[in-house]
Amino acid sequence: MGDGALELTVEDARDYLLVPDLREATAAHKKAITTAFEKLCKREIGNVFDEVKQKDRQALDSAILFAIGLDPKKYLKPIYEALCELVRERISLGEQRSKTRKTKSRKNKAENESFEEVLDEHLPSGPKRFPDDLLSVEASKGEMIEVTLPEAPLRLDIVMTHAALYEGSKTFRDVRFPAEGKFILYCQQAGQSVARVPTKTVEVTRTIANYENYLRDLRKTLYDSYYRRTLDVAVAERLTQAAFDRFKLPKVLSE
Repeated sequence: MGDGALELTVEDARDYLLVPDLREATAAHKKAITTAFEKLCKREIGNVFDEVKQKDRQALDSAILFAIGLDPKKYLKPIYEALCELVRERISLGEQRSKTRKTKSRKNKAENESFEEVLDEHLPSGPKRFPDDLLSVEASKGEMIEVTLPEAPLRLDIVMTHAALYEGSKTFRDVRFPAEGKFILYCQQAGQSVARVPTKTVEVTRTIANYENYLRDLRKTLYDSYYRRTLDVAVAERLTQAAFDRFKLPKVLSE
């Protein structure tokens, strides 16, 4: 029933939890147990490893073994050895868990520090904004087509020379060429509500090429920096993606 809690039915206890019935012990056995217990009560109880060495503890456990029909000379030593081994394993397990938690905590702290250091180094002011930071001077001053974007994520489908944007299963907009579809899609992924697309094909194509090259170079730069710090491929990939996620940078659509 979880981490340590057990359900124990009456039937389970009767069939599997075998407990000696000391009520059937002789008067002499009961007296020996009582006497040994009273002596033990006069001192502080130590840990398991110390207790198994104490004569009064051995006397009590021997008296109990006698009462249930077991020879202490045969069973007391192996019982103590097994008990001590179980305690050692339990202590070792606790120490190992503590060590693992501390190691994981240190590792996470180091990764977080590396994550921020790389961003401070390569993106102190954040990444380039699409499309404003990628447009040429001519494109920025030229005519634009304004496309109001939906809240639902768009999807670009390209079949031969035909390209279209879909909102769910319905067509949102046919585009003149694939780069225009990418332009509109990247605008939406950048959090814009209206995509302002240059009317000139060459400017759209150039802007998309510049942006996708920027994304590829940035991903490689971040990955290389994270790998140099961590020397771990998986961690470098994870931190790189985390950086892209923080700034909501898209995956290059041509990949």
